[in-house]
Amino acid sequence: RQYFNLFTVFLLCGLWHGASWTFVAWGAFHGFFLVIERLAPGRVLRSLWLPFQHLYAAVVVLFSWTLFRSDSMAQALDFMRAMLGVGVARPAVRDLWRNSLDPEIVLTLLVAIPIAMLPLADWLRSLQVRAASHPWERQALAIGHATSLLVLFLASAAYLASGTHNPFIYFRF
Repeated sequence: RQYFNLFTVFLLCGLWHGASWTFVAWGAFHGFFLVIERLAPGRVLRSLWLPFQHLYAAVVVLFSWTLFRSDSMAQALDFMRAMLGVGVARPAVRDLWRNSLDPEIVLTLLVAIPIAMLPLADWLRSLQVRAASHPWERQALAIGHATSLLVLFLASAAYLASGTHNPFIYFRF
């Protein structure tokens, strides 16, 4: 019953986001993977090496976002085929990739993907405990960590705000 409920809730979440087959598929996709991860394949996934678990999550999320952002199921399938390198992508998909991957984005991806796959927060906490023999040193490291995250967040927000117009995703609905 729990699996049926999970699948139904996410199917309804897809319908809530919009009356399009892409949103229904997006909800069903999420519901399906939540059910699968609670069954035997989920136990196998949890036993894999951590980078493979991250890769699995990234692929599932990437394909689900493709469903969410596509205007039609045909476009979603074209994007997925292009991501897998299967078949010839339609010109709209090819042009999107060609126009989107400028050197700045490629550099950002080359830096961000490995960082996103590292258990960075755990490493920083262990560093904080090992490096600080006095409580004030631990507090200073915690403040430095929080400050660096805040600076990174503000820099990211400033970069996004200074870029080209990027409308809020829910304005489409």
